[in-house]
Amino acid sequence: MSIRAEPEKEFKVLIVLEPGTDTRQEKFLDCNVLMDNILSATLTGEQIAGMLKTDAVLSIETDGEMSIS
Repeated sequence: MSIRAEPEKEFKVLIVLEPGTDTRQEKFLDCNVLMDNILSATLTGEQIAGMLKTDAVLSIETDGEMSIS
C-alpha cells in the first residue's frame, strides 16, 4: 500500500479501533462495522493518513479477499 505516493488512490482497508470507541463518530460514518472495534471501508490514501492521526485508531490494514481451498 502506497498511501503517501498515491494520496488520491482508493484502498479497501480494515480499521482496528481502541475497544469502547464510539463508531457513530462522524469520521467513522462511511465505514461498515464488522465487530465492536473493527471497521471496513474504502478510503483514499489521504483519508487513511488522516485517520492514522486519530488516537482511537490502533491499526489500518489492507482488506484482502479470502477463499477456502
